[in-house]
Amino acid sequence: MYDQTAGIDTLIGGLGNDYLSSYLSTGADSLDGGEGNDSLYGSTGNDTLSGGSGMDVLYGGDGDDVYLIGSRDFDIFDSAGNDSAIISTSFVKLPTSIEGVSFVDGAQALPYWIDALLPDSAAGNAFTRLLASGQTFGYAYPTSLPSYDTTPENASGFTPFNELQKLFSKQALVYISSVLNLSFVEVADVDSANTISFGNNVQVASAGYAVYPNSSSVGSDVFISSTAANLAPAEGDYSALTLIHELGHALGLKHPFAEADAVCVQGEGPFLLTSEDSTTWTVESYNSSPAHYHLAYSPLDIAALQYLYGPSATARVGDDSYAISATSSNFVWDGAGLDTLDASALTQAVTLYLTPGYWGFVGSKTATITEPGQVTVNFGTLIENVTGGSGSDVLYGNSADNRLVGNAGNDTLDGGDGHDQVVYAGPATNYTVDTTQSVWTVTDNVGSDGTDTLTNIETLVFAAAPPAVGKTVDLLAYSWKAHTLLDGVAVRAGALAATTDSGGTTSLTNVTDASLGLVADRTIPAAESAATANAVNLQDAIAVLKMIVGLDVNGANQPLSPYQILAADFDGSGSVGLTDAIGVLKHVVGLPTTAPAWYFVSETSASPTWPPIVNADLSGASPVPVGLVGYLAGDVDGSYAGAGAASVLPASYFDTLINNHPGLSYSQFGIYA
Repeated sequence: MYDQTAGIDTLIGGLGNDYLSSYLSTGADSLDGGEGNDSLYGSTGNDTLSGGSGMDVLYGGDGDDVYLIGSRDFDIFDSAGNDSAIISTSFVKLPTSIEGVSFVDGAQALPYWIDALLPDSAAGNAFTRLLASGQTFGYAYPTSLPSYDTTPENASGFTPFNELQKLFSKQALVYISSVLNLSFVEVADVDSANTISFGNNVQVASAGYAVYPNSSSVGSDVFISSTAANLAPAEGDYSALTLIHELGHALGLKHPFAEADAVCVQGEGPFLLTSEDSTTWTVESYNSSPAHYHLAYSPLDIAALQYLYGPSATARVGDDSYAISATSSNFVWDGAGLDTLDASALTQAVTLYLTPGYWGFVGSKTATITEPGQVTVNFGTLIENVTGGSGSDVLYGNSADNRLVGNAGNDTLDGGDGHDQVVYAGPATNYTVDTTQSVWTVTDNVGSDGTDTLTNIETLVFAAAPPAVGKTVDLLAYSWKAHTLLDGVAVRAGALAATTDSGGTTSLTNVTDASLGLVADRTIPAAESAATANAVNLQDAIAVLKMIVGLDVNGANQPLSPYQILAADFDGSGSVGLTDAIGVLKHVVGLPTTAPAWYFVSETSASPTWPPIVNADLSGASPVPVGLVGYLAGDVDGSYAGAGAASVLPASYFDTLINNHPGLSYSQFGIYA
């Protein structure tokens, strides 16, 4: 689509990959690519370019242009003017040619310690996009200057790497693969994309140099000055720092300083503060120490490179616990496993974020991330759990299912997305829990846990009560209306755990808690995925809306079951509102939303409430029967009936249950006369 008029025009693309151009237009045009991988071309006017989602190419041209950035993948080309970007997605690398930047919709700026080590050519995930999904660089040792390279500086006295240099460089690549999600493969054809060519040449004022990654064959090539030390590289020698420094450039790192480098090229901003411009924090600094003459990156290098490529998937793959230090900086990265940020040894208040890129701290935030007690999780790392200390801590989860432990003090805990739980050291009887508002409070009436403020938390987990005589607990799990016996229900009580079988039963043995606090959940089996998805349907969305406005949900004035109210609380906020109806509708039409999940409450409770906690009195004789009633969030009408020929409870079961617990009703279990 082209616009060649002088007026102020608006060009809007569609869902596909669009080409929009206001070439020759002098007006202040607006170009909106929408979804897809779009190319937008402004002209001499003060244009507004919005690529939307997808990988977009934005040419502002002259004029004071505005770029609307909603994706981390883009290319920006701007020729003149006082330009600005309005960014609505977090952690974007933007070129310094854009003079003004503002953030909207809660978007976060790229951390300064990463921004200061990435050149303009890294903007819009450019380096990452070069590799596509391969995460692989080739490398080669040409015997002469490759034919694609016609640069006189590179050709000056070119000699190939000797065998010692080859071995040393391969050691460097092995180390890099141990911290980054990259692999390196030796290739015969040096004239290929994403290939590091190693060679020596004569350099007057430098120990080496390298090319940033780019789409040409010369991209990522490394040139080492052919001095005696570099020709016989070794750990503990400056030659080791030279090689790892130049490989940093080849992978996409820049210098952190403003002054001209050894070949008189002015530094490209942004820059680190002087206190961080040393090899203690980045090997790309010229302020070096013999302590860093090794094939190893410093903390800021690793953080920036993991922003580009992610951490190694083969390192730190266990269930790791990272103890937070108040006396040194904390750069946390991890490859896999069920991991924890642990501040339990600290008495100062801590603020910790599990989401990568955020800046946490022990005590207070300082001027730089490298000062003692500062904490960040590197990009690409998933930490699932966080534990506070004895101060009044602020703990933030991420998009995963998190386990948050505040410990002592008046803590503020925010689970974020996912199904998150907060764990307390005492039994439920020690606490006063208020879940009537969107922000919950939990007050410890006995111990030192204080009063905690909870947001975006789905489950509370309390410890077992004081010991009693060990007993057996027989558990039975079933759905509230169809009475389908549910297998795969994972039940936990302190250190005890069991999973129900195909008959919906399991047992916990040698239970020594006078009041058993159970937590139960169920991963939806693959065989039931279709039945589960279909169980949450349009009728349920209508039922939620009826519930909101007070209409008869079940028809014929049949009573509303408390399990229906719990199932209607689709977002787990503790109340039923319009957002729940919208969430169910999004599920029905396939839009991103909360996934239906199973929750369980005690069958003996006539008025179960959120959050779902099961307490079973063990004062009776062993074995103690405990029934777990399951409801599927969003399935308000209880249409879930399991997959295939699922077993169900007989009607006589509820005759006995209601006879033994007069406060219960048949309608509670979807049984109507």
